[in-house]
Amino acid sequence: MQKPLVSIIIAAYNHEKYIKETILSLIAQTYQNAELIIIDDGSSDKTFSIIKSMEEVCKKRFIRVDFSTRPNKGACQTVNELLKKTNGKYIYMSASDDVAKPTLVEKGVSFLEAHQDYGLVVGNDEFIDENSKRIGWDKDKNETPLKTAKYKTFAEFLNKKNYFNTPALFGTYQTLFFGNYIPNGYVLRSEIFNKIGYYSPDAPLEDWWLMMQISKYYKIKYIDEIFLSYRWHSKNTIKNKDLLRKNITKTKEYEYTLLKKLDEGKTLQNVQEFLKTPVLIKTKTKFLIFKKEIYGTPFLKKTVLKIASIKIFSKTKKHFWK
Repeated sequence: MQKPLVSIIIAAYNHEKYIKETILSLIAQTYQNAELIIIDDGSSDKTFSIIKSMEEVCKKRFIRVDFSTRPNKGACQTVNELLKKTNGKYIYMSASDDVAKPTLVEKGVSFLEAHQDYGLVVGNDEFIDENSKRIGWDKDKNETPLKTAKYKTFAEFLNKKNYFNTPALFGTYQTLFFGNYIPNGYVLRSEIFNKIGYYSPDAPLEDWWLMMQISKYYKIKYIDEIFLSYRWHSKNTIKNKDLLRKNITKTKEYEYTLLKKLDEGKTLQNVQEFLKTPVLIKTKTKFLIFKKEIYGTPFLKKTVLKIASIKIFSKTKKHFWK
């Protein structure tokens, strides 16, 4: 019996130094029934020429190969175009600078096939530098030698949230609402996009937006194994803190608009309970703060005096603190 098709997609941009290693890691996947679709988003370097140079070897490996380039439109538009080209039951989204472990796709598909109530499965990430050498992070997420690193993997860095050790909380909407902690290197069901639609430029933190939407309808599984080598280099967008703060605010504000239109009855029970929980809303930043005893979120007493009651969820207004 043939295994389900997996669509592997890459939105590539100015990664001439890394794209070949990324593609080689996909060729080396132990899961065989896969298609590879790449769109080069108007790279100004040799990224697409390197991609094209690997087209013949990829055609021998994958059941379908679709490589294309066009003027730059940004990550959001590029991923949407990629998704519309897919035929698979499952999707693996690869960054054009990361390196997948050989069993990433196989383990992801195997779990999802056996657990229909889960929409996404992810493993842990190790860190590699510009030369593919494994590194770690210090307490401030600065690159440091692995032997002396405070954090050797992404899960170690985020374990302070304790979600990785608490399966009942991992990947739930009530935890993802406050920020994304899902590692890179995940396999998800393609049907998800029939429920949630496609990416929007109004949510510039695409991964965070995606995780919040998935968690409304499916459970998310963490497997405590290294699935991916995450490339840590000078051009990581996460290093631009000012831009990151701006994108966090914009993505959260877009999520508010989605919650206003949400049909709660079609979501998971924990989402429905979360939306009925009393909330405090900062009048300027609009970030929600939930009760500490329920979700473990810091309860800022000094902030309470500056809080105003604002109607965000029309169906749950009666649950707001005054």
